Amino acid sequence: MTIAEAFAPLEDPRQEGKVEHQLMDILMLTLCGLISGAQSYTDIVEMSSHRIEWFRTELALALPNGIPSHDTFSAVFRMLDPKKFEECFLRWMGAANIHLKPGTQVNIDGKTLRRSHQRSKGVKPLHLVSAFVVEQGLVLDNVQRRRNRMNLPLFPNSCAL
Repeated sequence: MTIAEAFAPLEDPRQEGKVEHQLMDILMLTLCGLISGAQSYTDIVEMSSHRIEWFRTELALALPNGIPSHDTFSAVFRMLDPKKFEECFLRWMGAANIHLKPGTQVNIDGKTLRRSHQRSKGVKPLHLVSAFVVEQGLVLDNVQRRRNRMNLPLFPNSCAL
């Protein structure tokens, strides 16, 4: 499955007449930037600006108005539906057919966010647990819980791998 196929259901929330950069161009530039180690939208713009011809020829990105500004990246990602984006991203990653060899080390890391509780309202602190494959630099799953019960099955989807 291509990235374009996986993200096809993601709707572009911008006003049609005001769009200067295609949503798929923004998504591809962001993905390439993050894979290349970009830490911010400014980094993505800088990296993309040096490789604009490569993006046009090798990835067939239109980029009719060049590389979007860091403000454009920020605005577009703020407007996207996060749940729909997550669904599309997981569909694309699921199609990658990642197979772990028997004996592959999967690290489980848990953290409790400080000041995430409200005792007066009975809200317990937020616990975050991640499963991470060290060899591939891949996060298999993230789980958020408001209760500290680690005996519950945390990663039912990841365990099937």
